[in-house]
Amino acid sequence: MQSSFYEAIHSIRKGKYGGVYVLVGVSDGYAGQWLAQELQAVLEKETITSAVEIAKYSLLTESFGQIVSDHVDGGLFGTRSIALCVDFDVLTTTYKGKAKESELLQVFEWLLEHSLETPMVLTTSAEKLDERKKITKKLRDSKNATMIDTAKHTPKEWREIARMMLNHTLILEEEQLDRLLVRTGNSLGLLAQEIEKVKTYAGDRTTVSSDELDELVVDARQVEIFDVVKSFVEQKYSLAAQLYDRVEDRSLFAFLALLARQYRLIARVGEEVKSGVRSKDQELAAMLGVHPYAIKVAREQARRISVENAKREIEAIANLEYAVKSGGLSEKTALDLWFLHHMVHTSA
Repeated sequence: MQSSFYEAIHSIRKGKYGGVYVLVGVSDGYAGQWLAQELQAVLEKETITSAVEIAKYSLLTESFGQIVSDHVDGGLFGTRSIALCVDFDVLTTTYKGKAKESELLQVFEWLLEHSLETPMVLTTSAEKLDERKKITKKLRDSKNATMIDTAKHTPKEWREIARMMLNHTLILEEEQLDRLLVRTGNSLGLLAQEIEKVKTYAGDRTTVSSDELDELVVDARQVEIFDVVKSFVEQKYSLAAQLYDRVEDRSLFAFLALLARQYRLIARVGEEVKSGVRSKDQELAAMLGVHPYAIKVAREQARRISVENAKREIEAIANLEYAVKSGGLSEKTALDLWFLHHMVHTSA
């Protein structure tokens, strides 16, 4: 049968679990580990006399037949354990293992036809199964196995998964949850990592602001250099440094040039405000040779940054460029010092 990851976790927590779980699209290993831990928690409630272990295997290096045999027999000492097997690619078009495909499929078919005392979790990083294989249809129809696409969830299910991870220790508004999910790119592993970071930051608090959330959670989507400039000018220096590391084809001089350009716009808009003259965005944009939207953004930023501070930043950028071009600093050292100086200055 088929299930979403959320439905599977929800059922396990109610004490309803199957024999074999096949997880598709497991790119970071987190989904398999989480599912195995949920099964472990339920089984330990049922097994009062001894702990239930999670035994991890890679099907690239270990025999699937031997793993299943040991699992069914209870291992050497008859211990009860959940088998977590990664690299279960035999049902996909990407299988390149050493073991014969027919032998693996024979073992898997046996699993589909028998009930297991303790579950097995099989994961593959492939995004989908090979529908041409008869065993794939048998998996979907089997009552002893559950096929889970770990990447496919409704928006509501993603929010519920996030709430499960928060575990009632931190309360986020629905809009904050959506922002968190967008920034983590609908990745279970990254979502868990960022939620743990937010929970650690919050400490004993039960809420965080949207600004704090934006500062803490790095956007996993493709980062453009303009995102770095925007964060830096808005004095989110730590976030800007994190974003810069994820920009493809990074160039210190391109970054500094865009940064200086933005501070010049802020200074120009600020000087206009000081003089009491208010030009239309389109007129000022035409005069400065930029898009009207750039003027609109600069006006917002000029409310928080004075003309004097903008000019100081422009001068500092020029000095930093000179230090690098004259050989006084390497690009990496210059960049590290640039971010560090602003972070220290802000926290002081």
